[in-house]
Amino acid sequence: MKKILSAVLSVIAAVSVCLAFAAPAMAEIHVYSPQAVAVIHEANDPLLNGKPTTQVTGAQVEAGSDQLVFTYTGDGELAGWNLIDKNGNAVDLDDVADKCKVVKMDGNTLIIEVLDWAAFESPDGYTVNCLAKVGSAPSGDADKDTSSTSPDTGVSVAAAAVSAVCAGAAILALSKKKDAE
Repeated sequence: MKKILSAVLSVIAAVSVCLAFAAPAMAEIHVYSPQAVAVIHEANDPLLNGKPTTQVTGAQVEAGSDQLVFTYTGDGELAGWNLIDKNGNAVDLDDVADKCKVVKMDGNTLIIEVLDWAAFESPDGYTVNCLAKVGSAPSGDADKDTSSTSPDTGVSVAAAAVSAVCAGAAILALSKKKDAE
């Protein structure tokens, strides 16, 4: 009976250790797909005056939409928006009316509707470029996160903690059983 109990506790310990390391890797992923088919487009990251930056962000207006919203968050004065082609040439938004249309251009925000995703697919597609008057060269450095909020990891951290406790309890029980024999 003791050997069976020891074997069961060993299995519980092994499973608990495996779960403790696997749980954080299973972060919750939200996928919105009204037709059960996810269409993923990879577009180039937006630029500021032709250079990579964190001061211009881009995202879909809503899941499944062909509308993209770009926002300039820098301190410089916004002068306008254009596109950069695969050769690095500036292209006016009006010149590609068959590929995209401007839905709204207001303040530091540009909303476009992509009519031809093939023209925007990374790496050779058009790249949205924000034109702004800035005092110094734009920085590609990320802004430091000063918030005290941790990333949303959900249940995976709790599952890892419970698994670690179970593994510890099983190992402790095994060691006490071995000492008793």
